[in-house]
Amino acid sequence: MLAAPPAESGETPSIDLEDTPYEVQGMDKIVRKTDMPPCPPDQVMTEQTTLLEKVAEFVQARMKVPRADGGLGFREFWIPQDDAKAKCSILLTDDWAATNKLLVVIQNASGAQMGIWSRSLALQMGLRTGSMLPYLERAVAEGYGIVVLRPNANSAFVAEEEDGPPVKMLIEGSSSPSEHALYVWDNVIAHAAAQQICLLGIGAGGALAKELLQREMVRVKEAGEGEVNRIAGICTIEASHMLDSDEPADTKDFLAQFAVNFDSSEAPKGFRLPSVALRLGCTTISLGPIPTEAEGNTGWSPSAALEGAFRFLAMSTRAEERTRNLGKKFARAEARAYDHDPAAAEYTPPGEEGEGA
Repeated sequence: MLAAPPAESGETPSIDLEDTPYEVQGMDKIVRKTDMPPCPPDQVMTEQTTLLEKVAEFVQARMKVPRADGGLGFREFWIPQDDAKAKCSILLTDDWAATNKLLVVIQNASGAQMGIWSRSLALQMGLRTGSMLPYLERAVAEGYGIVVLRPNANSAFVAEEEDGPPVKMLIEGSSSPSEHALYVWDNVIAHAAAQQICLLGIGAGGALAKELLQREMVRVKEAGEGEVNRIAGICTIEASHMLDSDEPADTKDFLAQFAVNFDSSEAPKGFRLPSVALRLGCTTISLGPIPTEAEGNTGWSPSAALEGAFRFLAMSTRAEERTRNLGKKFARAEARAYDHDPAAAEYTPPGEEGEGA
């Protein structure tokens, strides 16, 4: 339970760890108190689950604090509606409908919690690494309205009768990750004033970003002459899948021109990864190797990609820089940002030579 009252009160939330063996270190990292004995093995899972719930509650409460009080100004939008028995929510900033730039955040991972990239890293390395807060703070500072999806919220346990046991019920409009993303696009994002929509897909969220791109392409075709694709760019991090074998040519072309993916790898940060680019259909940039303390967890990658991701989004939304081959143009700029020769900053893992381009 959070120590702070609801966000609309205007007070900044904090994590209430008073009744736990943990404390906050450095305003970001949660550590076990030095005078506490180790947790008994049979209680580790319960203790970690409780702690993670507190962290997720804190992050979401921080998101909902009004801008006037130093917060991010998010509010909930319910799918299919607030009074539905089975429902889920997304979070959007209070200016989402009016800003010219809109950032859509799409994380699709089993068990993911709103506002958290990685539950384990939020505890091991701190909220600056394990949560979305740095991205959301940066996006607000750069003038984006923001919509954060919750694609993995597909069912809820509800009591069909007043005294009856709860039963699992699919959420209308969100019974699958794909249905969730398309419902939000059709019922929320499509009504935004933004002429520059940027998609940020994490992991399997990359495939959902592609689906939203295709939805927008259909709208443009149906609207006829004069309509433009409002998606300015797609940035993915550790995308697991993007292209299908029967992908339409216009989808392939957009991804090749206006999408960039960031992946952890053995290559230096800023190098191109052509073998991954071939699989995904878009320019892919190395984030460097995952540090030892992250224990191989790719949930570290969003924090490592922060600066590069916003450099790409900036190029996507500046008319003078948004030209065809934007992905390749960005790759050259990113190589120079890390003092690499753009012509030589390319890495293909041993055994994969000849597979990438």
